[in-house]
Amino acid sequence: MIYGGIDVAKHRHEVCLVNDAGDVVLQMHIDNSKRGLNKLLHALERLGIEPDGVKFCLEATGHYWLPVLLPPQRARIPASCYQPYPVRCSA
Repeated sequence: MIYGGIDVAKHRHEVCLVNDAGDVVLQMHIDNSKRGLNKLLHALERLGIEPDGVKFCLEATGHYWLPVLLPPQRARIPASCYQPYPVRCSA
């Protein structure tokens, strides 16, 4: 299984994928645009990562997370969104 984290921001998102052992598989930034999200989906395809082999998690940052969450879900890639404050409180 591959686990992906997306640090959501206004102009550019940081993406990191790790495997079960915690090794970084992919680290990249993508623009906050349809083109940027397509870049991420193409990178997954290039690495041979199937939709059922990766899970994404991102934080609900303002309204910027909305366009980030939908493309992976449309590609049948599990993606979850969390509010940062409760996550920080549980750490």
